[in-house]
Formats: sequence, C-alpha cells, structure tokens
Amino acid sequence: MTTRRQFIQGVTVVGAAACTSKSADTGMVPIDIRSAEPAKWDPDGEIDTVLFPSGIQVGDVTAYQAFVSIQTALDTVAWSLVEAKGSEWVVHSDGSEVATDGTVRFTLTELQSDTAYCLVAKDTMNNMVRSAVSRFRSGLSDSDWRIVTFGAASCLGGNLPWQTLSRAAEEQLDFFMFLGDTVYTSARSYATAWRDWKRALGVRGMEDLTQSTSIIATWDDHELVNNFDWDLIEDAETVHENAWRAFQNAFPIDTSQTGRMYRKIQHGQVCDVFVLDCRGERRSDSDIYISREQMDWLKRSLSESKARFKFIMNSVPITDFTDLI
Repeated sequence: MTTRRQFIQGVTVVGAAACTSKSADTGMVPIDIRSAEPAKWDPDGEIDTVLFPSGIQVGDVTAYQAFVSIQTALDTVAWSLVEAKGSEWVVHSDGSEVATDGTVRFTLTELQSDTAYCLVAKDTMNNMVRSAVSRFRSGLSDSDWRIVTFGAASCLGGNLPWQTLSRAAEEQLDFFMFLGDTVYTSARSYATAWRDWKRALGVRGMEDLTQSTSIIATWDDHELVNNFDWDLIEDAETVHENAWRAFQNAFPIDTSQTGRMYRKIQHGQVCDVFVLDCRGERRSDSDIYISREQMDWLKRSLSESKARFKFIMNSVPITDFTDLI
C-alpha cells in the first residue's frame, strides 16, 4: 500500500468548492466569486522580527470569529484589526493581550461574514514597532453561496524555504489546510518541541502563507514522535501533552467544540471541514484509527451537515492510493 507520505509529500494543492446550480432547499442562486477587497493593509510602523519573530497565525475562521496566535518577546501585545469596506480598510477593533510562554492566544469576535480583514500586533510601549500584517477572510454565513478556494499541504519536511506555500499565498485563499507532519520532531519535552515549531513558523514559505490567509490544521506522528505509539513510547502521556501544548501555540484552533483536536469548520452551505485526530487516540491498540467517541462525533456531524461539500481532513490514509500512483 502506498503511504500518504509517498502520495503527497512536498505537494501543495489548491482547490475550489462551489454550489453551481440553484438550490432546491433555499431557492438561492450562488455567487460565483467573492467580492473584491482592497490591497493588503500597510499600517504605519516598522516590522520588528525580534519582538514578533513569526508574524501572526489566524486559524479556524468562521463567519463570525477567528482564533489567533502570536509569538512574541514582549510580556503584553497590543493588536489592531481592520475590516474591508469597499476600497478602504476601516478599524474594526483594538485590544491587548498578555503573553504566556512567549505566545499570545485570543479570539476575535463579532466579525462580519465573508469579509476581508487584516490584523497587526504592536508593542504596547511603542506603537510604531509592529509585526507583519496577516490578512484573512471570514467564513460564509448559513445563507451565503459562492466559490470557496482553499489549499492543502502535508509532510513539509525539507524542501526549504517551502516555495509551494509562497505560491499558494499569492492566491489569497479562503483558508489553507495543514494535514499533518508540518514539523518533524522527536521531542519529548515541550521546550524542544516548541523550538522545532518556532523554526518552522519562521520559514519564508510559512510566513508568506500565514500572512495571506487563515489556516486549519491537524497533526500526524512527526508532530509528536516518529511512528508515535502509546505502547512503545516511554512516558507517552507526557510526550503527548507537550506536543499538544506546542501545537496549540503554533496553530490556533477551536477546542471549544469537543475539548480535543477534532472539530468542524463551517463555510456556509458550501462546505464543512471535519478535522480529525488520527494519531493522538491510539492509546491501547495501534490498530485503532480514532476513538469510538470521535467516530460517533464524526458520523453524527456528517449526518447533521447541510453543506453541499463535506471534507474529511485526516492525517492517515483511509483508502489505498496504489492505483493512483
């Protein structure tokens, strides 16, 4: 059987999902493309890559909220969010957050659906010192229809500086999916795992990508330990917790749905993205793909979904790709 790594290693895929005919349920005719947005916001101030070494990561964006992670050398970070209004950027909200372990994590709320935003972080003591700007677009509301464009990558590993991510960034996608093995670490400690994540977040392609769109991410074994197995890894519980902590610092995700990695990201009636954890639950039997609890959640969520397209985002193959190679 061809492995997922052999099938997709080093490949970045850009795709689109759209409802292209009249909906019998809503009677609505889909909008083919998203509305235009201004050129990326360029606020005053100088970018400081020491205080803000990895820019800003925005993740799990829905119609009305977005999750944010900022790596910083500061104790407190100020931020400003602007919203596209016609050909201009207007202030949406401002705030400040306290850093923990060199990371600021918070949630942006009260967004307008299907709207472009730009976010910048600043030094609270000197607002002329700032991070790079990250652009993203909020998701579709329940009644929205249009073409949704997205990208995906897996098993980044080498191939630095990840030019495929830089090319994907040029598209200003609605979102980008990281399917696992974004970093290759065998770290048992949080400090070492976080060191490897910080290195990845600073790669040019990753910076370009996360400054251009929001992300949806899951993990595979290399975010933990190669061929991670609860029965074979010494002190596996600690390794898992350290890896999970580092992952959440690097990639902001919505854990409010299940308290765990698996979750659903909705884009109106066009598509639902079901994010699975296919590594972290293999506690007693390495043949277990996901837990019964996660499988029940997935089946229930799939049956309840009203989206035209349903994407299952997993890090381990669920079919044999041999005939496709």
